Parts: sequence; structure tokens; C-alpha cells
Amino acid sequence: MLDHGVLNVPLSKRGNIDSQIDRYKREQAIAKRNELDARKAEFDAKKTEALALIAELSDDRAKELMAKHKLTRKELDEVLKSVARTKPDAFLLRGI
Repeated sequence: MLDHGVLNVPLSKRGNIDSQIDRYKREQAIAKRNELDARKAEFDAKKTEALALIAELSDDRAKELMAKHKLTRKELDEVLKSVARTKPDAFLLRGI
């Protein structure tokens, strides 16, 4: 049975559940932020690697791609860089 005398005591006097909830939320926010930072660092590293592959693209391979997709060199570079910036995983997996 519940003791109504205890129920009338404020929460801050009965173990301060609010501070426990705040601490839990703060810990969860820090963990989420750390995970996002790690994912962003990994994404940035892959993006840098993909852009480096584009910079190393040979003229012969560029001519093949330009003929295949009917693009100019400038348009080809724009398309490749766009894909490398937005989907570096797929770009690195597939290659040029």
C-alpha cells in the first residue's frame, strides 16, 4: 500500500529523479554526438579518397567515359565530383 505521507514529499526530496533523468539525457546526447562525429570523420576520409581518385583520372579513361556518356571533360568532372561528394562509399566500391 502507498504511504500518502511519502507521496506528498516533493520529488527532489525523494531521490531527485529529475536530476537522474537530466543526467541520463545528457549521457545519451554525448554518446549520440560521439557516434555522429565518428561517422562524419569516416565519411570525410572516404570523400577525400574518392576525390583523389578523380584527380588521378587518366586522359584515356576520361575520353572513354566522355564518349560513353556524351559529356565534355568539364561536365564529366562535375558529375564525378558530385557523386564522390554525396556517395563516396558507392564511388569507391565501384571505382571509375
